[in-house]
Amino acid sequence: MRNKYQLDGEINLECEVNSQRLKYQAANEVLKKFRSSQNLIVHNSTANNRNIFFVGESYTEVLETNFSSDDRKKISEAQTRLQNSVKRAAKQHKEDLDKLLGRLSDKYQVELSSVSGVRSAKFPLEVKLTDKRVDISLKDWGAGTQNRTRILMSVLETIRLRDSANSENRTTPVFIVEEPESFLHPSAQAEFGQVLNALADELKIQIVATTHSPYMLNQSQPAANFLLERKSVRGSPKNTVLRDTSGDEWMAPFAENLGIVPNEFTNWKKLFGTHTSSVVLVEGDIDKEYFDHIKGNYSSIYSIPGDVEIVPYGGKDALKNTSILQFMINKFGRVYITFDLDAEAEVKRALERIGLLPIVDFCAIGKDAPGSECIEGLLPTQIKQKVYSEKYDLVTALSSQDTSARKSAKNRLKAEFLEVFKSQTLSTRDLVDFKKLFDQISAAFIK
Repeated sequence: MRNKYQLDGEINLECEVNSQRLKYQAANEVLKKFRSSQNLIVHNSTANNRNIFFVGESYTEVLETNFSSDDRKKISEAQTRLQNSVKRAAKQHKEDLDKLLGRLSDKYQVELSSVSGVRSAKFPLEVKLTDKRVDISLKDWGAGTQNRTRILMSVLETIRLRDSANSENRTTPVFIVEEPESFLHPSAQAEFGQVLNALADELKIQIVATTHSPYMLNQSQPAANFLLERKSVRGSPKNTVLRDTSGDEWMAPFAENLGIVPNEFTNWKKLFGTHTSSVVLVEGDIDKEYFDHIKGNYSSIYSIPGDVEIVPYGGKDALKNTSILQFMINKFGRVYITFDLDAEAEVKRALERIGLLPIVDFCAIGKDAPGSECIEGLLPTQIKQKVYSEKYDLVTALSSQDTSARKSAKNRLKAEFLEVFKSQTLSTRDLVDFKKLFDQISAAFIK
């Protein structure tokens, strides 16, 4: 069998069998049989058909050969065992990742599948996230979801690194992550920062994060936050210094350097020093004094659990900044919010926007009557009558055209109400409205 090349470039296939020349079509069939036969090995030095792979800066030649049927069977069995081992390992990897993802408020499950045809020292797995029974490749999710998932994958890799070492060489692994807040809105930043803090404590690893977000700061251990400030001379950056962030005002330097108005955090500074896991947020110091006085003097009325701390937040405006509010809420295991009834129209909608529910997570204090849309509205009638009769000048000042005078009179009246309330010995019937409030709040802390 041979190919005859003509001057015009045409190729004619010629084939003779037992001195008999076959026609072109028959000759072509014979050629096909030869080419498909496993009994014929052809090496053409002028045309290299071997697979050559480019790896790094050099080419790697891959030897491909044929094995005996027995060898092929053994190889197939080994491949099956390897695939099963990869599946088992991937299943465990999936379960571990699911646990980490389960800490997020966004509920996802991970799906892992092997990627075939990839030559690597590691086992590549394709990652998909499942939400509402829809599998979507990780690269098709939002940038924030992608970033959080990949960070948690790296946390899992850190744990694997620790567990793979023998007991003699095992040390606490350090995981360094740069700007974990990337692509996340403030409330999600606050939540994710809390998740990373909890993982570091629970898994016994050290997580070092660089951040430009105040919402990622460690609130449970303020001393773990370090503020590096770049000094400049005549407009040119010079050395970097460590700012002092100790004390109760530790948040102020961070707020200043991160472009947050420090006053926005001032109302919350008492909350930074609170280390209990459960709190009731009340509008101001006077509200807290009512709670504390009843707790200390009327135990049958005060039903809120003893480990729940009452913390003032400094007025309704603090609740309108929902990003900072979410940041504060994520500091604790359980938070219940109260506010004056006259602020309900402004505050309720803001709280619902971040997923909080009326009665379950917050409530208004007061009665729907003029002058009673606040905690003083819960006072027994005799106390209100006594204050109004004795402080007639303050009552009339409430109708003044001068805003400052009205505000001053209101605050002075609130102080008078509290003083008279503390000086009285009251019955259970006198405190029935307070009992209803405390019972409602108490129910929110019962699991």
